[in-house]
Amino acid sequence: MDIKSLNFHHLFCFWIIAREGTIAAASRILKLRQSTLSSHLAELEAALGTPLFQRSGRRLVLTQAGRIVQGYADRLFAEAQALVDAIRAHQQQHPKLRVGLSEGFPSLVAVRILEKVPGLAGDLQIVGQTGTTERLVERVLHDELDLLLVESPIHAEQSHALRWHFIMSSPLALYVPAERFAEVKKNFPQALAKVPCVLPTANSRLRPLIEEWLASLSINVPIAGEFEELALLKAYAHSRGACFFMPAVEKEELARLYDVRLLVRLGGPPLLYFIGIPGSASRLHPRLRRVIAALLSATVQERTRK
Repeated sequence: MDIKSLNFHHLFCFWIIAREGTIAAASRILKLRQSTLSSHLAELEAALGTPLFQRSGRRLVLTQAGRIVQGYADRLFAEAQALVDAIRAHQQQHPKLRVGLSEGFPSLVAVRILEKVPGLAGDLQIVGQTGTTERLVERVLHDELDLLLVESPIHAEQSHALRWHFIMSSPLALYVPAERFAEVKKNFPQALAKVPCVLPTANSRLRPLIEEWLASLSINVPIAGEFEELALLKAYAHSRGACFFMPAVEKEELARLYDVRLLVRLGGPPLLYFIGIPGSASRLHPRLRRVIAALLSATVQERTRK
């Protein structure tokens, strides 16, 4: 055999089995089925062309070849741990703020919040990722994200492991292209029957609110398109000269970027938005803790002023 045919994952499994003495103990550490570990071990022995263990009661005892392999594995994985430690030390010196943005959180509001970070820590890099609230909570719990921006309600089963801070509330609103605003406002709501509209897809939390409001007006609005991704929805509506529904809190940014005007705020309960941080903030880099604390303070102060 040559090194290209050596499976290092199988070698790592062997190393843990040798250290623990049984496949059962190794399976608990590696979180793999015993049958999977047995298969990995058999494949490694086949690749090396020699048995690595022999049974002694319930325990596995290394053969002479197994002791040779264990010696090399000890040195190999000691170097691998040194590599991980070196990279972790480098990241501690140059930390990144890893932000999770739920699919329903207004992206323009997220920009408004995160643009404060350079003023708090000029050289801090932000890494943003999107997903469902449930998936983002899981990623925080696995130390893959430092901060969440989400809309309520928070349904994730493990959400109690995070600390949630209320940011703001906002009604949903109807936005109309600026060139049609005066006409639609003058003849509202009948004029909506002549204005194309782009809606979020049926699985969006916003869709039932929109449909209920339209039904209350007894107006059939021409639908120009439906999009799950809200940024694409806004861009497409802009290209078609169509109206769309977004949180009223985005009013200023939407007017500047898409040349639309807020026509009317929908009734009903407001949309609620939260920041989520790990319940145990001690695992965060001290600099990140300071930045997040300052970010929360600045957000609360802004909400209070409004």
